[in-house]
Amino acid sequence: MNTVLDVGESEVMVATDRSPGGSAVPIGWVQQGLDLLARDGEVEVHPDALEHRSTFVGAVLLTLPGTSVVGSSPPRIVLPVDAAVGWDLEPGQVIRRRDLHDRLGGSRQGGMTTSSSTPNILLFLDRAVGNPHGYFDGWAGDRLYYTGHGQRGDQEFRAANAATLDHHAAGKSLRVFRGAGGPVCYLGEFEVDEAAPYFRVEAPESESGATRQVIVFRLAPVGTVVRDPQDDLELPALVSVAELDRAVATETAEPLVTEVPIENQYTEEVTVAQTTSSYTAVRREQKLVLEYTAFLERQGSTVSRFRVRPPGEARELICDLYDKTRGNLVEAKGSGARGEIRMAIGQLLDYGRFIAPPPAKAILLPARPRPDLEALLAAADVAAIWPSGAGFQDNADGRFV
Repeated sequence: MNTVLDVGESEVMVATDRSPGGSAVPIGWVQQGLDLLARDGEVEVHPDALEHRSTFVGAVLLTLPGTSVVGSSPPRIVLPVDAAVGWDLEPGQVIRRRDLHDRLGGSRQGGMTTSSSTPNILLFLDRAVGNPHGYFDGWAGDRLYYTGHGQRGDQEFRAANAATLDHHAAGKSLRVFRGAGGPVCYLGEFEVDEAAPYFRVEAPESESGATRQVIVFRLAPVGTVVRDPQDDLELPALVSVAELDRAVATETAEPLVTEVPIENQYTEEVTVAQTTSSYTAVRREQKLVLEYTAFLERQGSTVSRFRVRPPGEARELICDLYDKTRGNLVEAKGSGARGEIRMAIGQLLDYGRFIAPPPAKAILLPARPRPDLEALLAAADVAAIWPSGAGFQDNADGRFV
């Protein structure tokens, strides 16, 4: 225990259990500690930094407003970053995440956390971690897209998500780092784009793979930031940055509808857990589509596909087949199971609302559906098509064949 006995012009008399009569400690040692703390925002409580009375000098530094002690072997006296020299990390600078939290507080795990001692929100961008969860992270154009917090259920605006959305009103800065653990690279300061702050998109839930909604923030850079090609967003085929910006802008009111040739086997991004059987089903569907396309073209039909980007949506919808000559919209499934047929009915309703005039709808299956499922299709005003001999057959009096 240190006890101050007397304070002189150039030294302080400090008593300890070992020296109850006191010994002199130069005030210059305290000033040296103050200078190091002001310069670096932190100082080790060690003789190498604070001379051989480092414990006493460290105790003096801890009396300063906002200072705290972190770590051990040796411990460090730290100031909040904004109280020291402002935010002292430069874009491109690498720091251990452990050390970052020693200085700023906040959770040491997860992608989003609020500093407990400074007005900063820390966002950690790790595509290797986020991509398997369907996260929509990375640069596109002049905006950085960042998926919100929460790996189970629909993401909501609470905790870190709410803090990020409202960071301006709370007087907090968004600081983005590349990496989730170990060494992380500071990319720079960002702010939520006021014109289009966020949008929602579907992604798989961790572990179960069930589809849920996630929040994707649109972040604009503030000042100098690091932009590296490894951080660029992987956009779906044929999607430009301009299309993405138009789709997620809050003022967008009209869908973007284009045609895609059947030969280009683009598919909607799958947002559920992938299995061998699911890939087999996709291949079976593609084979059915190509065979049915060849059959229709022999009949004189012009066949294509619609690619639709609904207003406010980042991901596109792509139908399996559209017979332009007859005005028929067709969705293929590699199985006649009830769940697949239910899904196809929903997809046809979703796609069909973007096509004018309203098309006739049908599901292309490997075989004729069971009677009860055929009744389900009739109730939804959807026909069935299936292979028959060298061609195809339908239950709609030949409308689709």
